[in-house]
Parts: sequence; C-alpha cells; structure tokens
Amino acid sequence: MEDYKLSYRLQPLMSIKGSFMTEARITGIQLFEFDIGTCYQAGKGTLRSCRYGLLQINCGSCTGWGECVMSVNDSSFDIVKWASFLHSLKGMTLQEALITTRLHRILWGGNKADMTQTALLDLSARMEAEANWKENEGYPEPASLRKFATHTAGTGFDLEPEELFQKSSAYYSVLT
Repeated sequence: MEDYKLSYRLQPLMSIKGSFMTEARITGIQLFEFDIGTCYQAGKGTLRSCRYGLLQINCGSCTGWGECVMSVNDSSFDIVKWASFLHSLKGMTLQEALITTRLHRILWGGNKADMTQTALLDLSARMEAEANWKENEGYPEPASLRKFATHTAGTGFDLEPEELFQKSSAYYSVLT
C-alpha cells in the first residue's frame, strides 16, 4: 500500500515533458545569504533579524531560482551547516532532484524543500521554454525575467551573479 501512495505522489513529476528532465544534469548550485532587519512572512507576520536565502540551480546555460527565510533571530546561524543538504542534489538529473526533494521534505524541513523545489521547477520551465524556442526558430527569442524585474526585494532576477555575490552577507556553492 505504501508503494502505491509513494508512486501516486510522485506521478505529477513524471508528467513534466522534455527529455531534459531525465538527461540534463545539475551543473551548479549556489546559495546567497542576505541579512534583512525585518521581513514579512504569511502566517507569521513581521519577523526581525532575518537571514534570507536565494538559491540558484544551474543546468548548462539555464538557471532556476528559489528563495526562503533561512533563520530568524539566530546569531549563531551557520550557512555551511544549513546548506549541507544541497550536496545530495549534486550531479542529479532534474527528475531525480525533484523526487529527492519530495522524499526528503520531512528531513530537510518545509523551507529548504520549498526553496529547492521552486528553483528546480523554475529551471525546468526555463529549459522547456528554451527547447520549445529552438524547435520553432521562426519565433522571437523568449524574454528573460530579468528584463521585467524592477525591484531588488526577494527576486534575484535583476542582479548579475557578481552583484549578488557582492551584496550577499554569505555565499555557499556546491561544486559539481
């Protein structure tokens, strides 16, 4: 019975189209930490002394983004310890990484799992859009989200990697 439940929960992941899901492998994982005095989180209200994380996952030339509040009022926060779970995604295909994220949700916690899943799904959507664009060469190139982002709060899309690195209070990278 448990096998049925597990496969039922994972079924939506299998419906994402594109051979890139099972063939393309993760080539880079970076986490940027930003210290924010106060932030607002639905259900929790205004939080003080927040450490905000912006996750970037790469697969070739495509990038996916995820974000979360990593800690609140924790003067001893350690990004190396917090981000160690990201090593388990090293070299995986997108499909393997999405399944791993779902299976480890309880172990990793909701914030880590949500941030990672968001980055992986964003990466998947961008790779699918790029694949579709290449198949239909007569259509204009898809616009980057970066061109439409107008403010720096909580997106990362409007900053170059060098700017993110300079503005972040800490940086963590998984070498693949």
